[in-house]
Amino acid sequence: LKEHPIEFVNYNKHQLSRIYPAGTRFDSSNFMPQVFWNAGCQLVALNYQTLDLAMQLNLGIFEYNHRCGYLLKPEFMRRRDRRFDPFAESTVDGIIAGTVKVTVLSGQFLTDKRCGTYVEA
Repeated sequence: LKEHPIEFVNYNKHQLSRIYPAGTRFDSSNFMPQVFWNAGCQLVALNYQTLDLAMQLNLGIFEYNHRCGYLLKPEFMRRRDRRFDPFAESTVDGIIAGTVKVTVLSGQFLTDKRCGTYVEA
C-alpha cells in the first residue's frame, strides 16, 4: 500500500482485498481500518474484543446504512477512468477536506484520571 498506492486502489476497483491482523500477534490490538478503506479494501477484519478507536471507527461507519454491513464505494473509486492516491492531499471530484475548530467554553465532571474522550451511545 505504501509503495504503490494508486496501483493498489486500481486493483481494488475490480478485485477483492481482505485485510486482517497477523496471526503471530499476542495482543488484541487493532490497526486503523480507515487507511485500508481509503485504498478501496472491501474486507477489513478487526478484533471485536478490543473497543479501541479503530473499532469505534468501524462501528461508526456502518451506522450510515443501519448496520447492514455494506457500504458502496464512492464513484471515483469504482470508475476505471479515475485515478486516486489515498495519501495525497489533493481534491477528489471537487471534494476538499475541511478543518473544524472547536473552542471549549466550560466542562463538567472533569477528572485527573486518564479517561477516553470518545462518545458512545
